[in-house]
Amino acid sequence: MVKGFDYRYYCPLKFDTDNDSNHGKLTHITSQGYTFKCGRSWLCTSAVFDNKPNNKKIRKMTMSDILSDDWESLKTSFQLETSLADVEPLGQGHINDTFLVSEGDSSWVLQHINSQVFPNPQLVQQNFDKVSEHLSVSDYPLERLSIRKTRNGHSLALNHGRSWRLMKYIQGCKTLEIARHAQDAFNCARAVGLFDRALSTLPASSIRPVIEGFHDLQLRLNQFNLSLLKNHENRVARCAQELEVVKQFSNLANWIPKAKANQLIQEKITHNDTKISNILVSEHTGIVKAVIDWDTIMPGYYLFDYGDMIRSFAPVGGEDMPEYCELRWDVVQAVTEGYLSGNGDNLSRFEKENLLIGAQIMIFMVGVRFLTDYFNGDIYFKTRQEDQNLLRAQTQFALLTQLHREHDNWQKVLGLKSVKSA
Repeated sequence: MVKGFDYRYYCPLKFDTDNDSNHGKLTHITSQGYTFKCGRSWLCTSAVFDNKPNNKKIRKMTMSDILSDDWESLKTSFQLETSLADVEPLGQGHINDTFLVSEGDSSWVLQHINSQVFPNPQLVQQNFDKVSEHLSVSDYPLERLSIRKTRNGHSLALNHGRSWRLMKYIQGCKTLEIARHAQDAFNCARAVGLFDRALSTLPASSIRPVIEGFHDLQLRLNQFNLSLLKNHENRVARCAQELEVVKQFSNLANWIPKAKANQLIQEKITHNDTKISNILVSEHTGIVKAVIDWDTIMPGYYLFDYGDMIRSFAPVGGEDMPEYCELRWDVVQAVTEGYLSGNGDNLSRFEKENLLIGAQIMIFMVGVRFLTDYFNGDIYFKTRQEDQNLLRAQTQFALLTQLHREHDNWQKVLGLKSVKSA
């Protein structure tokens, strides 16, 4: 808490600036928040301000501020018999804010849905509920996520325009930042395969896209081009090597549209965010217990769920460690075998033959997104250190270069038909 600020007052905060400064003059209150007039619009999530007449200081609210402000309402909505002192941050997700709530012998996951990333939280939750119900009556062998409803029977609690949900906490589990060995990779990839297989019997029309063009590489390249114009703090000038990688691999954007036009591939309901930290494993045995983070479940491609696993499972180091981004080829093989063992029957021959192309597209796309956010001023992905989005982009591009270079050799090792990469 900051001395002098009244935390009862908060809102989305709109700035109008004609320079890169976030300072302006408070002019009027709108439905979007408090407008500061200087010229060009700038919007942040929320803010607190000192309501004393002679003090015009403002600052962006932290999630701790927001949780503190919303807590009593949430406690009533979810009929929680606990206090704010029994709530602690959980995980290191890039998008949503997640907390562990202890309530006697029970534990719950409280999550704030980021409405800047997911502009329609209600749709996100509708998809979630449909998937949970579907898995409950399928032969899906892993634990499913389940919601604790509000006292009014709703899946979301709304407070001051913010959307919160409460999920059952799966005890005795942890997430991994990297695959420790090939067996980890096989087990987690098989779990994703089983998840996608279970979703394959869900009518495609029942799940609506929560982010249009989420895995549309051409759209991501268009957004990247706009970020070059934004050029926050002249960051583009520092990234000649990264710009060259984008130029070299931009033709990957044509691959899916061509395959789709030739009726070689079609969309299915997929997870769409299969990084290894979205797999829960037992703290004691290492056995996979659940596939989590369902917010991006929507129509997509099996190639991309596979590719995201290669991207996050196979490197030696973490997502923002370009100096430790060497691909572990035994893990690549384990991911391939694990995913196909869980969902191989649903992949066409063409998809199986082009798994590594899917991995290249996915790695490139995520790298482009990290670099775009870096040029935009780190407004999408959470960062915990300076230039973290640049480090993330560099890691993805180093992985892409390796996978591209070794593509034909590993097509043969994996027993896949040798096809030309982009």
